[in-house]
Amino acid sequence: MERSRPFRSTWANHVRAGQVLARIDDTVLRAQYSQAQAMAQQQSATATGSQVGLPVLVETNQATLQTAQAALRNAKLVYDQGHRAV
Repeated sequence: MERSRPFRSTWANHVRAGQVLARIDDTVLRAQYSQAQAMAQQQSATATGSQVGLPVLVETNQATLQTAQAALRNAKLVYDQGHRAV
């Protein structure tokens, strides 16, 4: 587990109005935020790619279905012609 110092402080005997007394160390939070942003961008790209690929997949499936239907009609014609010949 990573240990971090959550505060960076400046110790002095005298403090002026508006003087920064402590700063929160946000380096770990910034790294986590950057990682979350990168992950969100990657997931967005994946979702966009899926949306783009969907019409192609639908057309491919329709073409496959039409080919199978034509093969079925052809097989039925051959079958019917075979029964007539007997």
